[in-house]
Amino acid sequence: MTQAVTNKAGLAIEATSVPEQFDIKDLEANTKVGSLTLSADSAVTVDAFKGKGGTAAIVSSKTTGVKYFVLPGGELCIGNVKVAMDGAAIPQQKAVSAKPVAKANATDDSLQTMILGAGLATRFEPVSGNNTDYSKPAVPLLGDTSVIQAIADNLFRSGYTRLFVNTYFKPESLKAGLNKTEQAKASKLAYIDEAAPSGTAGALRQLLESPEKFGFDPSKPTLVVQGDAVTDVDFSQLYQAHLKSKALVTIGCMEVPENQVDQFGIIVTDKAEGISGRIQFFQEKPKQGEHKSTLANTGFYIFSPEAYPIILSVYTAMGEAGKQELDFAKNIFPKVLEQASAEHPFWAQQVQGYWNDIGNSRQYLETMHDVAAGKVALPLPADVSIYFDKGVLYWPGTKAKAEQESAQLTGNVIVALPYGVKS
Repeated sequence: MTQAVTNKAGLAIEATSVPEQFDIKDLEANTKVGSLTLSADSAVTVDAFKGKGGTAAIVSSKTTGVKYFVLPGGELCIGNVKVAMDGAAIPQQKAVSAKPVAKANATDDSLQTMILGAGLATRFEPVSGNNTDYSKPAVPLLGDTSVIQAIADNLFRSGYTRLFVNTYFKPESLKAGLNKTEQAKASKLAYIDEAAPSGTAGALRQLLESPEKFGFDPSKPTLVVQGDAVTDVDFSQLYQAHLKSKALVTIGCMEVPENQVDQFGIIVTDKAEGISGRIQFFQEKPKQGEHKSTLANTGFYIFSPEAYPIILSVYTAMGEAGKQELDFAKNIFPKVLEQASAEHPFWAQQVQGYWNDIGNSRQYLETMHDVAAGKVALPLPADVSIYFDKGVLYWPGTKAKAEQESAQLTGNVIVALPYGVKS
């Protein structure tokens, strides 16, 4: 038996009075969160995990190399090994007519794009990170499509093929997530490889400081997209709204239900165009009832060239502290709000389509439910059940391996192979 402790708190696997039966306990809350049956000669090892993204049991197969992440509401049975994590399974969805995937527009070289891919993804543990050697943007959706590949394809469909990507955590997997097809589609593809995390605005700052090094054009605007976004938003419509408003900076936004405002950064506008308009102020995850808007920040930002000096001036003003992380929300946006004008506003534009960030493993699974049901305009494999079956997500090549060891899986389970392990 092993005990895994993460972020100063964790889970423990504790023996019960019944031989080969164990309780999975939350050490901090001193409560049982799951149960385990395991013998010394089992063909798997089991670890318990608790982190920022929640709890999980990690079942590693000695036979196939597969790792099973059993989340709350999930169950696993392999031979005499049984794991059950307390909680509710994500409700099954009825399939809908799949949203059509738009064809690529003509190349529009007027807008550069950046995907933020350097985050440590601590809320996405244990699925990314040392357990699988994947960065979060590199994890599969359904089939061989990775998150970052889906983002790049959507940018290309919107006509934007000049792409910059910053990397730090597990960069090999992230770069492999953009396969040769996507690399060929890009008229420009450059990586900003960071030796240390530089914050959400750090990579754009580096492009502005060394444009020739990366092939960045400081005379053109830049669209920034978070690397953990699963979306089919039409970025060309967002860009047209940015041009129409003559904005200094534009943030793409979506309305969220009132009972979910405490999960998002909320933006309050003057509602110059319906719910879109000039940004008045921000509310970071306000309590329900205290919110002044239901307009959530999606993490899609467009910066006009006139905004670039603001980024550099903020970084310079930070002095020695400027060597630390530079953040859009914390450091840049307050200055943009201060310098925006009626002629060149700080604009919030409502966008349409699907958007969800895979902040933690449960959100990742919930998103896969949506993708499998056809609610997202992403290409689906011919046989979805190979990758998503009865709420269980199978990474490429893992369903056959799970069947090889007669694994019975129910509810919230992710079946993965570490990066570099052949399927």
